[in-house]
Amino acid sequence: MTEWATRAMYAGHRGVRAARRWGAVGAMLMVATLASAAPPAYQPPSEAALKRWETRFRPGLYEVREFALDAAGQPVEKGARTTQACLEKAALSKIARFPIATAALWQCQPLRATLETASLAVAMGCPASGKDAQPLGAMALVRWVGPNEFETVAQKFELDKNGTGERVLLSEGSSLTRLGSCQ
Repeated sequence: MTEWATRAMYAGHRGVRAARRWGAVGAMLMVATLASAAPPAYQPPSEAALKRWETRFRPGLYEVREFALDAAGQPVEKGARTTQACLEKAALSKIARFPIATAALWQCQPLRATLETASLAVAMGCPASGKDAQPLGAMALVRWVGPNEFETVAQKFELDKNGTGERVLLSEGSSLTRLGSCQ
């Protein structure tokens, strides 16, 4: 991981201010900015804690709304897709651990993970592709917003050489609302 990728996760950049408006993204980015210049060693949540976290995700019929996020971290209504799905325990376990899986999927280095009562978040540094490419930072989060509703958010962004400007490369989210049992 490059120095720039590390800075991307710990610098107070424009996305933090913009993302605070949407809550979920802001919460994760705030966690990412609390460290000093040298990040501590990555400590994933314990398996026991993850299993306790997963118990909140109850199988059933869910309304799933998928959407992109704009530069300010707000959901983009145009192109949003809503479906209903019967989600079993195995699928919900994957969703509950979504932030951890995102690091592996994007081939990023997890820098910090936080598991709290209502959220699981992972901040990452990602390798730049190519000699002249800018370093990348990323974050993924799953957060409860109500007794039967949670959301997922994933963002990948590029910083300039000063570590101040950013260009969002990927920004998407989903909202899942439990409607009842699958009958």
